[in-house]
Amino acid sequence: MSTIVYSANLARWSVCANSDAETGSNTGSNFILSRYNDAGVFIDNPLTINRATGIVNFSNPPTVAGGPYLQTITLVFPPQTTYYVDFNAGSDLTGDGLTSSTPWRSLQHAINTVSSRYVYSGLITIQCANGTYTCAPEEMACEIGPSQIAEWKITGNPTNPSYCYIDASAVGARGFSSTHGFVLIDGFQVKVYYEAYVANTGSLVIVSNCNAIGTQPLQSAAFVAYANGQLCLQGVDGGTVLSTLTMSGSFLCGILASEAGFVQVGWNDVSVASPVNFVLSSPSFTTAFAQAQSNGFIAFQPGMVSFYGAATGPKFFVSSNGVVGTNGQSTGYLPGSVTPVGPWSTGGQYV
Repeated sequence: MSTIVYSANLARWSVCANSDAETGSNTGSNFILSRYNDAGVFIDNPLTINRATGIVNFSNPPTVAGGPYLQTITLVFPPQTTYYVDFNAGSDLTGDGLTSSTPWRSLQHAINTVSSRYVYSGLITIQCANGTYTCAPEEMACEIGPSQIAEWKITGNPTNPSYCYIDASAVGARGFSSTHGFVLIDGFQVKVYYEAYVANTGSLVIVSNCNAIGTQPLQSAAFVAYANGQLCLQGVDGGTVLSTLTMSGSFLCGILASEAGFVQVGWNDVSVASPVNFVLSSPSFTTAFAQAQSNGFIAFQPGMVSFYGAATGPKFFVSSNGVVGTNGQSTGYLPGSVTPVGPWSTGGQYV
């Protein structure tokens, strides 16, 4: 069936569904717009739409206002720099994220939406309301990839992180992971199957005032840096800011640096002092509290790290040129019930 537009009894345009067979899953009967010359002879199909996928195809590059289409599509500055998420009251369908009264429902939707719409050279904040954010199996609570947003700050409840609770304990689930240039994460509690907080592939991630609950003694890790990622466990707002990190449950390891990943614990220079308190609510570590492998490096800033509570398992593990740096502290310095005895294997170092 087709609709043809005529001029002086000569075809000019036709609109139809083509004869592609309908074999299920919305395939077949695709939309076609055809054009004809002055003699009523078919020229081509300038536009087609696939019924199954909704993909629109053009026979020639489209233009807008006389210019190439791709040159007229530009990212715009965001109307504001803070957006809102509320798992209990928000909606990814009807919310706009602009106010706490019209929030989105999921962190991932917030990141994806702002990333796809805007370009911004400053800091964008995603403010999450108190509540329980649940991950499905094999799902990640929040993955921050490269975008035109220079910096992200993802904030829950820094005063009471347990009030902003991410349940990523389903099989294969993960908490936060970033391959973006600069991300601040402040005020969350993550119960996790795999990793809770990850800096990956050259990203810089600062984690402050967060809790990690492990569920898998052979899988879970709390704070992780992979593949040249840099993870900083410290305060996030500059000046002298104390960060408290709480660990409980069962982990493979607490802090992991692998594949040239770097974890900085605490910070102190001429302008910023950022001490870290680890509150250990009887976590257990199968491999170690601090594990450095495959050229990974974990650095504990002298005088800026304190440990409260007790943990079970090895204090550290180093291998494959991995380094745990404590500025000369004894091998009993880190939390755990087992103090490793050197020499360390395959070039690993505890210094």
